[in-house]
Amino acid sequence: MGESMNRHVAKVLFASAFLSLTSLSSIALSEEGGDHNAMIAKAENAYKAINKTGGAWRDTGELIDEAKKEAESGNSQKAFELADEAYRQATLASEQQKNSGSGKPWQF
Repeated sequence: MGESMNRHVAKVLFASAFLSLTSLSSIALSEEGGDHNAMIAKAENAYKAINKTGGAWRDTGELIDEAKKEAESGNSQKAFELADEAYRQATLASEQQKNSGSGKPWQF
């Protein structure tokens, strides 16, 4: 394997580990009745920061909107889960931007 392939594999493994850890922490928080409004605010802030640079992922804003709708309808668990996913996407988009140097999301 070439050096660039090794880097790619390392990045994929890092992203997988990161997603696994954040998934476990969000499950723990949501089972404890985590504050969906705080998670929505956290997701919005992360999204706004990456969106300013043009590196936001396509669905992140929609997830935040869905989380707000679920919160308004009283479904705090679903709102928390959607906001958590939006936060993870914004965080991963930021990491992707740092690693790619291009500042734009990469697509297949």
